[in-house]
Amino acid sequence: MRLSALSLTHLCRRSIRLTNFGRNYFPRDLYEQARAQTEFQVLDMQYASDGLSVGGVLIRPKDPGSRQWPAIIYNRGGTGDFGRIDQLTIVNLYLIAKAGFVIIASDYRFTGPTAKRDQWGGDDIDDVLNLVPALRSLDFVGQGRLFMMGASRGGMMTYLALKRGVPVRAAVVIAGVSDLEAFGRYRRSS
Repeated sequence: MRLSALSLTHLCRRSIRLTNFGRNYFPRDLYEQARAQTEFQVLDMQYASDGLSVGGVLIRPKDPGSRQWPAIIYNRGGTGDFGRIDQLTIVNLYLIAKAGFVIIASDYRFTGPTAKRDQWGGDDIDDVLNLVPALRSLDFVGQGRLFMMGASRGGMMTYLALKRGVPVRAAVVIAGVSDLEAFGRYRRSS
């Protein structure tokens, strides 16, 4: 992995530790398998997007060999700090990775102190689009084998990335928000 080409400013291993809710969400053997697995690296990362440092996760094979792996850009749901990539998400993404994929996911720029400024598809869509050159810099990722998946707000981010021409072969949206005006009337801020 060429970190300079990936433009990551921070990369470190993340261990999988679920909360009590997470332990009850998954069958115990599945959780233990994810926690004890050694074939994939789960890495916290920071990458550059529009001059900002944005956090995310990269799940990659520990030894990719000479294979050209397909990759999925995962777009998370939630707003600001709510819905950030957590251990429950990591286990779900690991299950996809073990089916033969590299996974990269952004926490988007509006977290922590800037969480209340979340734009929901404004400048933060660049955080998704900037994952494409990051993936392309990995010599074990097949250049024409990029895919995208988004859940809830991540579905809306997927729709917007597609609208902007993100070069993926296919996209999956799970419970994506497609009408923000109607969604705003339905779900008022608390």
